[in-house]
Amino acid sequence: MAQEASPVVQDPAKWDTTKEERRSTGRYVVLVVVVSACVLGLYQACLQHNAVLAGLIVPALIMVMYVAWVLYTARNSRSHQWLAAAIIRERAPNQKSDSQSGEQVV
Repeated sequence: MAQEASPVVQDPAKWDTTKEERRSTGRYVVLVVVVSACVLGLYQACLQHNAVLAGLIVPALIMVMYVAWVLYTARNSRSHQWLAAAIIRERAPNQKSDSQSGEQVV
């Protein structure tokens, strides 16, 4: 009798990280495409001396840069929270052993 190979199950945490990396990569690709389209449109508006087109593209470019800044700061904030949570989890067992021995931690 041949042994059947058991299916390989991926770690859910690793899968979530991969999914989040794909999302962030997609966001950055969209951001680069939109910014480059705005810059190209602004360049064309300057070549044609078209103030109406430039009046539409400049605010759009400002909004896109604002959204990029918000996404970047949210990602940084999230990574800082993960780091703080990891540090707390790492120190938690040490604090329990100190409190069980009756010593005061100052």
